[in-house]
Amino acid sequence: MSSSFVFHARLQRLSPRGGSHVVVVPLDIAEALLNGERRGRVMVTLGPTTWHAGLNPFGGGRHYVQVGRNYFEPLGYSLGDVLQLSLKPDTTPYGMQPCEEFLAVAEQDAAGEALFQKELTTGTQRSILHRIAGARTSDGRIERALKIFDQLHLGERNRKVLLGSIRAAAMQLEPGLS
Repeated sequence: MSSSFVFHARLQRLSPRGGSHVVVVPLDIAEALLNGERRGRVMVTLGPTTWHAGLNPFGGGRHYVQVGRNYFEPLGYSLGDVLQLSLKPDTTPYGMQPCEEFLAVAEQDAAGEALFQKELTTGTQRSILHRIAGARTSDGRIERALKIFDQLHLGERNRKVLLGSIRAAAMQLEPGLS
């Protein structure tokens, strides 16, 4: 399915007490995108910007997507405004686009990439990919990807340990990071 769904929704808070900015997705669109699943990944477009997001349950059969300030504020929108959004299924392998350095390391270590894909949850994969992409330099991103693949080859599957190994690698490469 590559259909795109356009709709209007009010920008609101996830909770009456605050929290993330979200829009509630119309039921028919959510059902079409989820295809029987409880949650899924989508590509969201607001104005000129497109990003990867989760289509998450909101309660009462409703679903929402998060809309970060960095997407709506530059367009002059604020809490309570009605936005026009477009959603389509996210067909990327990890629910996000990995950085070039991760892809290069994965190409060189097919067994490590297979472990990454088969042994880790999609949420853990995305957390790791975000952490790898967060390195300031290309060398730092490569070092982080190598560290993850090394840990996977050693049998590590725990999310906190894997993310901690990236943090340790970052601290060795880039002193002063916390």
